[in-house]
Parts: sequence; structure tokens; C-alpha cells
Amino acid sequence: MRLPTTWGQSSVSQNAPAHDDPISLRLASLLTIPSAVVIGPRPAPTVWLQNIERRIRNSVVPVGKEHENDGRWLSSEMATAATAFFQLASDVLPGEPHIYSSLSGELIAESKTRHGVMNAVISPRTFVALPVIDGDPQETTRIEWTAANPARLRDTLKQISEKLRNGEHGRAMGA
Repeated sequence: MRLPTTWGQSSVSQNAPAHDDPISLRLASLLTIPSAVVIGPRPAPTVWLQNIERRIRNSVVPVGKEHENDGRWLSSEMATAATAFFQLASDVLPGEPHIYSSLSGELIAESKTRHGVMNAVISPRTFVALPVIDGDPQETTRIEWTAANPARLRDTLKQISEKLRNGEHGRAMGA
């Protein structure tokens, strides 16, 4: 199986995520913009996106070891979902997140800033954002991938990121 070109790889890998399941196809479609609706250039990927993609790619459970996975590895389906998420939203996140897998196999992405933290729980079917700004837990955001609107997801993350950077009440005057 070839790695997707979005990972910038052309070598063959047995650990590459499968892209033939319905959820993976839906996530891949979120990243595809028909030329008829393109108004301007897509945002440039962040400098840390390749690092996150590499860490995700290196965290896929080795072939033949799926039954031994105790939560340290990501399934190929999970890796596909996480990669699609970061490709879609890396430029609106508050910074490079610390990523790790949960015991249930989801990917957790923790972004810390001066004003708080956002924990994102990414699974093959849903995205959940759990922000805490200036010590106050904020409204939890839950988005189902099958009904996801890329613009809404990006706008929501952008609003959370701005609060994480500037605080709940915005920047101080003169700052």
C-alpha cells in the first residue's frame, strides 16, 4: 500500500492507513475543495504539521500486531482521521499540540498557551474539544465527522484558539 501523497511520501509502507472505508473516504473528502468553490489559496500548512504527521504515521499498529495493541498504537483508521483533522485545521490551532493515544485508541492532542489548554479527542467518527481558558472550563465542542462542515470546524477552532492566546476577555489595551 502506498502512503497518501498528503504525507509527502512515495515509499511503500505496510503501516499506512487504509483509505477504502466510508469514514476515511468522508474525511478525505473534507480535505478536497472542488475548483468551482475555491476563492483563494488554501492556508499554508504550519511548520509543525509534518512532525505531527510523522508521529502519527510512526504510531500505527504494526501489521500482525493488532490483537496485541494495548493502547500504545493507533489503528490505521484512527491515523487517517487524525491526519485529516490536522491537515484541515493545523493553521487555526493555537500551536503544535502534544499528542498521545488514549487506552481506547483515540488520539489526544493537547495544546497549551498562556491562557489555558485545549484537549482535543480525535476518533475515527468524532472530534471533541475540551478547552479551559483562564482556569474556567468552556463549552465542550463535539462534531461528528459524517456531518462535519469543514468551515464550521475551522471557525470553532479559530475562536477557541484566539481565546487561548488572548484570554477570555481578549487582549489588554495597549498590548
